[in-house]
Amino acid sequence: MSGSRGSVAERFDIPVEIGTAEYLDGTADNLADLSWGIEGQRLTIYPTAARRVRSSELLASARFSGLVDAMRAMPGPVVHLCDLPPVFANDDSMIVSEHIDGYIMVVEDGVTTAKQVRDSLRLLGPDKCFGTVLNRYVKGFAGGDYGFGYGKGKAYADYYN
Repeated sequence: MSGSRGSVAERFDIPVEIGTAEYLDGTADNLADLSWGIEGQRLTIYPTAARRVRSSELLASARFSGLVDAMRAMPGPVVHLCDLPPVFANDDSMIVSEHIDGYIMVVEDGVTTAKQVRDSLRLLGPDKCFGTVLNRYVKGFAGGDYGFGYGKGKAYADYYN
């Protein structure tokens, strides 16, 4: 499920007439009509169009709580990912964090500050953090004293270049 930016739909080239925002506001009733399966993958996307919506109000609604309950009731081992804006962009992440088991924090190299990471962990709960993704890192892993130079000859340098 993606937030109001529509970036997931854009990334997968999904034309969105009706998306999760419309499901949450009651305009659309059948969530299955909104789903997009990715060919050759065990992945289904419930996209949102890039448009202005009252996302915090929609996520705080009983309809969203019902959606989370329905996701939890799905059979088998299923993982649900919600693409949300940065914690300090609006209230969406804080609202959704009340309904989820955990989150993966995405930090952008050279942009996200250590204070933002600490404050986000404090707000969302460090015990719910499943891990961190370092996004847009371009410096490489084999240079300098990063720590991959085990023994003589830095054997792993070629692997990371």
